[in-house]
Amino acid sequence: DLRRALNKPDASSAADNLGEERLEFIRGEHSKEGALFRDRHGKRLGDIVNSAIAYSGAPSSAINAATYAEFRNNNVNRTPALFVGANDGMLHAFNASTGDELFDYIPSWLGPRLSALTSKAYLDSHQAYVDASPVVGEAQVGSAGTSADWKTVLVGGTGSGGRGVYALDVTNPAAFSPSSVMWEFTPADDLDLGYVVGRPQILKFRTSASGASPSYKWFAVVASGVNNYLPDSAGRFSSTGTPALYLLDLAKQPGVAWSLGA
Repeated sequence: DLRRALNKPDASSAADNLGEERLEFIRGEHSKEGALFRDRHGKRLGDIVNSAIAYSGAPSSAINAATYAEFRNNNVNRTPALFVGANDGMLHAFNASTGDELFDYIPSWLGPRLSALTSKAYLDSHQAYVDASPVVGEAQVGSAGTSADWKTVLVGGTGSGGRGVYALDVTNPAAFSPSSVMWEFTPADDLDLGYVVGRPQILKFRTSASGASPSYKWFAVVASGVNNYLPDSAGRFSSTGTPALYLLDLAKQPGVAWSLGA
């Protein structure tokens, strides 16, 4: 789907088979600017409008758990990072000490709209992409009873750029890879999800009943946002416009479908 989208100048046009060139442009390559694509005048980073910056250094010292101390000790000297969303389709991660870019992440629901970034008419019809603030925090997402149960997690939405939420493992931001993507949550999983403009929270909840032996889980807590009654790029929308507050299980495994109540 992404290959087909990039092979078109926009969703309503015929394929021109310039997908690879568009991909390189989006990654920051300049050689086709002015001729095929818009001129960025030597710049690569898109405009940052509504996204605040999230910082990650040493893991929090405020968590008291038997397996957490080793996790913190193992990561206390990791690369400090700054995370911010930009209207070039990406969440950017920068080395907080040097300013060097560590990685970029493009939420999947933005794929059909990436071609617009290359258009010479783009500045006449500016669009939002990753236009919301991420949050970073530590969470226990495993049950092995070791320090490996813990991760530093980033959760974010895309504001008016699209309807969706993503979670990334940023325990070691200098070694980010495709396996570091924990999950995404979109209207394909729940139609009441709107454009998430607020900053999510990473919180621990007791999940056992009153009187039972205590058990806890960590969740991304996300308000459903605005305008969920408007169709997304796949034509999905809430038929009621009902607002929601989501508790999204940070331990959900890749490839496992979201299930209400679980």
